[in-house]
Amino acid sequence: MKGVNFRESSLASDTLVKTNLKNTTKPAVSGTIMTNTHNNKNEPLVEISSENNFCSIYISKYRMNKEVGFGRKLLRILEDFQLYYRHMPSGVDALNLVLHENQLNQIIESELIQRIRTELSADKVTIERNLALIMLIGGKMHHNADTIARAARVLAEKRINIEMIHMNQGSSQISLVFSVKAHDEKRAVSAIHNEFFESVSI
Repeated sequence: MKGVNFRESSLASDTLVKTNLKNTTKPAVSGTIMTNTHNNKNEPLVEISSENNFCSIYISKYRMNKEVGFGRKLLRILEDFQLYYRHMPSGVDALNLVLHENQLNQIIESELIQRIRTELSADKVTIERNLALIMLIGGKMHHNADTIARAARVLAEKRINIEMIHMNQGSSQISLVFSVKAHDEKRAVSAIHNEFFESVSI
């Protein structure tokens, strides 16, 4: 299941353009109308999209958050390999780099891990492949304290493990990203869709 480009959808709503999104394989279905207003404060989401073929590079180091320049040095290493990343959620002693896994062959992966370990003195560096990202989009998530809980609950009920959670757009809480195994992508999207939206053809 593919979603509309988020930048394009934002531009459409900002310029007051009403947009009708349709499934090109089912053009008879009415689709979704996008506008710059959202009247239903009880339902926080307006869109769910997903994409697969991602990997996550997990890097841990004690008191990483106190080391000035750690992130810059890490991104410089990525730049040296001409790699780009999609997300970079971080904590006190660890962070994850989420990349399209087709950027990494065995040689690049081995050299990349070695440089991160050596140049950043990382305690642990591992790569997890075959991941999918599921993005929940909705400008009213900050009005609904249970959005993450509801999504996590339905995934747990389907026995789908969440590999990563990342909130985008700061305090405005416009989008929420879940990472799951690629083979769970379709079931995860279906479960979250059924939780937040009425039963419609997609």
